Amino acid sequence: MQLLYMQFDTKKATIQCIFNPNLIGENVVYADTLETMKSVEVLKSENKRTYKNYSNLIQSLVKSKTFCVGVNKDYIADSLDTSDALLFVYMDAETCGFATLNFVDTALNIDVICTNNTMKGIGSFMIKTLKNITVKIGFTSIKLKSVMTALGFYLKQNFICENDLCPMVLNLDNYQPSKSRSKSRSKSRSKTQSNKSK
Repeated sequence: MQLLYMQFDTKKATIQCIFNPNLIGENVVYADTLETMKSVEVLKSENKRTYKNYSNLIQSLVKSKTFCVGVNKDYIADSLDTSDALLFVYMDAETCGFATLNFVDTALNIDVICTNNTMKGIGSFMIKTLKNITVKIGFTSIKLKSVMTALGFYLKQNFICENDLCPMVLNLDNYQPSKSRSKSRSKSRSKTQSNKSK
């Protein structure tokens, strides 16, 4: 069966970032800083139910065949519990992509990043958004571990492999954020699915 692809429209994009209420004390500075970005709506919810609802949304998305293909679902569930923040991208109220984020030293660690695989352009938009967020909070790099099927994409986005295991790093020392538009830990599980879990 062939997928029908739709072009992601950056002009219609809405970006939301919700901080984990269990960890908000540690990350309130980052939340306050991101609130000054016109392009990102920050949800500093102290309501654990709200964060749980967003986590449940991710759990429902990964059950579909259009999100997180090849990523272990248990790994994602663990990431939701331990992430500092969740990032969502919407277009016309439809979820197009999400990421689980951790703020470590001077690096933004992307633990999980998934996009709707029927949309072209959403992955690049999310990386650009995360670059802008990283620079805004004063960090110097983005780190992630890529599944093999996405390795080529990250290399095209100028990530580099630090060693033979190839954790991806994007250094932002010379990155200049684009003008913002108007508002419109270590895991015990493997990130990729085993053959048994597919």
